[in-house]
Amino acid sequence: MWLGHLRERLRGTRRGPVPDAPALDAELRGRALRADALLAAGRRGEAMAEYLAILDRDPGLLVELGAELERVAAEMGGDVWLEYRLAGLRAALDAAVQDSGEGGDTDWVREAYGELLEEHRDDPPRLSRIRAVGRLIDAAVERGELPRAFIRRGPR
Repeated sequence: MWLGHLRERLRGTRRGPVPDAPALDAELRGRALRADALLAAGRRGEAMAEYLAILDRDPGLLVELGAELERVAAEMGGDVWLEYRLAGLRAALDAAVQDSGEGGDTDWVREAYGELLEEHRDDPPRLSRIRAVGRLIDAAVERGELPRAFIRRGPR
């Protein structure tokens, strides 16, 4: 799946064990339980809206919440799938920033970003949402948290 590689990377950047649900703050924990109940009741649209709101607040929770959600988001497609992938990209960016001082590989953040841009190149509203994450990447570069990227283009 699209985010399987991302989850491996996120797990690899964690210091110590991955926190479990009780480590979440009370509000997010309550929202996650509500979303779980909605999903179990077959109310996928409502559940995914709740999960995406949680991931918007803390994209890193994708590691804890994302295993089953990836399949549901992919099946739903459209904006749900895009928002899920953008949450994954934000989580990956956060992990890359945390890992950057240790020589971590940050190319995969830019590659995933580039894939999303290419996939949605003919959809201006979606491109705008994707580019918002691109601005986060640029800001991390400007702050010195990520190395500058050198892009080589092959012959066309």
